[in-house]
Amino acid sequence: SVFAGNAVAYASDWLNAIPNNCYPQSFDAIGLVGGGASATSTSATLNSLALTSTSMCHNKGTDGTDPGANVNAIAAAIAGVAP
Repeated sequence: SVFAGNAVAYASDWLNAIPNNCYPQSFDAIGLVGGGASATSTSATLNSLALTSTSMCHNKGTDGTDPGANVNAIAAAIAGVAP
């Protein structure tokens, strides 16, 4: 299998040798809309977990989009659904 198109926070220096991944050295460096604290917050909103357009990981997924969940697609799919 191939390990590519991922955002790996706090990765040690040896892991940076795996090409085609994003290696922010902190949650703040990921570039989340809600800031680094939203990465571990139980009250983070869906939109706060999206990447900013200036994130070092922006568009670094294997399909040219952001790694991880497509936040806009999820938000559209659950629009109007009661919690």
